Amino acid sequence: MNLPCNFAALVFKAYIVEAFFKIFMLGLELFELLTLVQTRKTKKHMPIVIYGTEYWNRVLNFDALVEAGTIHEEDLKIFRFFDDVDDAFEYLKEELTRHYVNRPPKEEMPL
Repeated sequence: MNLPCNFAALVFKAYIVEAFFKIFMLGLELFELLTLVQTRKTKKHMPIVIYGTEYWNRVLNFDALVEAGTIHEEDLKIFRFFDDVDDAFEYLKEELTRHYVNRPPKEEMPL
């Protein structure tokens, strides 16, 4: 990724650290984010990382929620599980770059 200066890289990293803190450390905020994205209340793309596959599968069985009809199978695409910090960081970096860094200016974006 070619950011124009070190300051931009620092801001980008700070954004990712904040996202990691909110998603990994605060379970209630995770569910709030999932609900906002699921109900399409957010206007921006938000990659959601759930860290610790084994833990979260014990705490909450997403497949059972699909079977019970509580959520749709499509909702499972809203987030991704990771067990490796480097993999999670790369995923977030790629998603944020694809949706926010390499976007054309608004006037050039198709409606």
